[in-house]
Amino acid sequence: MLIQQYWNPIDFYQKPKLIIDYKEAKSALMQLLFSSCKYRMVADVPVGIFLSGGFDSTAVAAILQKNSKERLKTFTIGFEEGNNEAPYAAQIAKFLGTEHYEYYCTTKEAQEIIPRLPFFFDEPFSDSSAIPTLLVSKFARSKVKVALSADGGDELFAGYESYRSLLRNAKLLEKLKFVDNKFSGHLLMLLSQLLNRENLLTHRIYYLGKLLVQDRKFRFSSLQEGAQSTFIKIFNRLVPSLSYPDNLMNISNMNIKDPISVGQLVDYILVFPNDLLTKVDRASMAVSLEGREPLVDHRLFEFVAQLPVEFKFDGVTSKKILKDIVYEYIPKELMDRPKTGFSLPISNWLRNDLSYLIEEYLNEKSIKDSGYMDSKYVTHLVHSFKKEKNPYQTIVWRILQFQMWYKEWM
Repeated sequence: MLIQQYWNPIDFYQKPKLIIDYKEAKSALMQLLFSSCKYRMVADVPVGIFLSGGFDSTAVAAILQKNSKERLKTFTIGFEEGNNEAPYAAQIAKFLGTEHYEYYCTTKEAQEIIPRLPFFFDEPFSDSSAIPTLLVSKFARSKVKVALSADGGDELFAGYESYRSLLRNAKLLEKLKFVDNKFSGHLLMLLSQLLNRENLLTHRIYYLGKLLVQDRKFRFSSLQEGAQSTFIKIFNRLVPSLSYPDNLMNISNMNIKDPISVGQLVDYILVFPNDLLTKVDRASMAVSLEGREPLVDHRLFEFVAQLPVEFKFDGVTSKKILKDIVYEYIPKELMDRPKTGFSLPISNWLRNDLSYLIEEYLNEKSIKDSGYMDSKYVTHLVHSFKKEKNPYQTIVWRILQFQMWYKEWM
């Protein structure tokens, strides 16, 4: 039997951009968003909406509520520590007139979930936003059996800050033609090795040298790798028996003209399904809640992928066209605030209340028993972490999640 792939996101980024003016694109996108959201409200059981207060979830809630005669149920979870967007969500829910529910989670409740993460996810999963996703899913399940989430907006509409630096690095590459020779590249790589320090500046020097050494046709695709260069170096030291795979998507062979689209594709194909979609699926299913994703509608993706990139990110405003649509429903003063994203003080917890997890799972014997990582390097990272000298705080959390999963399932 011949197996063929019938749909590939790459195809739509390689197509010519639509010849369409901004007003027309905005109108067509509003119709697609409404269709996608309404389609996922079809159910014979109660349906709710996760509302964080950001542009993505606000777009979903606003479009549906403004076109509904009934008050829709929205759900938000707040925290005692870390970034807390619950007050913003409450303001938006009040303006829209939804039947809003919010639950403030204590630090103790959040911490108690961490040892259970390997059981829920069945694999090493280190995205700490799994904690609020589990909690808000459990909270919503007490009122509804289906919940709409709004994942995919950052990937679809170029909302991540990394795209800003990606564009900046692409412009820098254009200026490098004045030092465009392999000698300069090897000199920078040597300098980074002589510095022999694990900090951001050293890795940037090394990465810049690597770009200069490479043939021009590969540089564009390597910009995305540069965003992960620090992690890749740590990974190769941490797991010496493996090497981090290069160019997972073979971007250099794609007919894509701008770095923002490259970044979006990498995130959409590699990160999005393996992180965000996995997170919502496992967290919601853990409490018997069905999660639905209106922003992952294939019609929506195909249309937005072919829009001019400046409609999404014009170099200043990210998610430009989506934001302008949200402003049709919500006053700017309720929405215009710095993008914070989710964060909990995981590192602080691991140094204090949850330090027992590090002692149990990241001691040298436990690392050797699992047999995958260099135990001495893990010990070095943990020591630096405890002294707050490790600039890569999340790496200890990632190692911990792997070790906890290994002990749970292997």
